[in-house]
Amino acid sequence: MISRIKAGPRDLSLYKKVRPEIRTGDCVLWKGKSLLARAVSLWSEYTHASMIVRFDKYKELLDRVFLVESLVTGAEMRLLSWRLEDAKGQAWIYQPAGLSGEMRNQVREQALMMTARAVRYDYAGLFKNILGRVSEDANRVFCSELVGILWEECGLKRKKGAPKGIAPRPVDLTTWWQGKKIQVLL
Repeated sequence: MISRIKAGPRDLSLYKKVRPEIRTGDCVLWKGKSLLARAVSLWSEYTHASMIVRFDKYKELLDRVFLVESLVTGAEMRLLSWRLEDAKGQAWIYQPAGLSGEMRNQVREQALMMTARAVRYDYAGLFKNILGRVSEDANRVFCSELVGILWEECGLKRKKGAPKGIAPRPVDLTTWWQGKKIQVLL
């Protein structure tokens, strides 16, 4: 068993309550307190986004909830519970409407491929997105761009009127795709 030093006790009761309902293809929307998060909050209600991946076919991993997220080090996978324990701020699960079982399998496969390929972080895209909008590009991604690309690659459609081919900001994930939001961390 791998142990680690914990940052401190967080109340994960909301997360534990909804954890059984969290599925591959859902995303986590974060509202952080770091310097970068405060800058991002100037143009987005949420400051970070990450994708949920669950491994339904592996008995040892059935009870685990993983994240794939684009961080400054690139696309990475980590445990959601560990991430929530260390988080400074708030978090919500966003469950997009219309994801079939096959679509969830495609999200899982593509998310794992992004981490295996070590897709780099898109610094230029992030800063350009502060000033305007940028096109999606799966070669380098920032956080919400990763989520949007994964949803679109599995066939999930944006709402009517949402721009096509444009990288979403974290807040756009809730306005460009139909779904429901559940708070998991206060």
